[in-house]
Amino acid sequence: MWPFGDNPEKAAAKAATQEEAERLGNLSLQGLAAEAMVAFGPEGMGIERGHQRGAVQVAQWLLYSNTKQTKFINLFLANTIEALQALTTAGLLTSAPFNRGAGTTYTITRKGEDALGSGSVRHLLED
Repeated sequence: MWPFGDNPEKAAAKAATQEEAERLGNLSLQGLAAEAMVAFGPEGMGIERGHQRGAVQVAQWLLYSNTKQTKFINLFLANTIEALQALTTAGLLTSAPFNRGAGTTYTITRKGEDALGSGSVRHLLED
């Protein structure tokens, strides 16, 4: 029994989440942008129009495959924002104000869909 603290399974999940968050935080801009771009594809977040698809949602999606814990998002959230800006600059995403300008939401472009389909996201970001 574990009367105090996490049981071994929860502790292992927590450690794995922290490790994944640190890995994401240490990726190059192009690497994180390429991983973030998948969130907007068919196997991605699945967030419908009218709901925010911003940096926090992308960061949560990147960690969700590992666990539902999201407290480690701050380890790579600033980098996620920068990655989304790079994807927007490359024409792979568009950005728009959300909730009267309180946030930003992103939408994949046709160029972004083509890049995901062909696996050329990273290449387009290096140009």
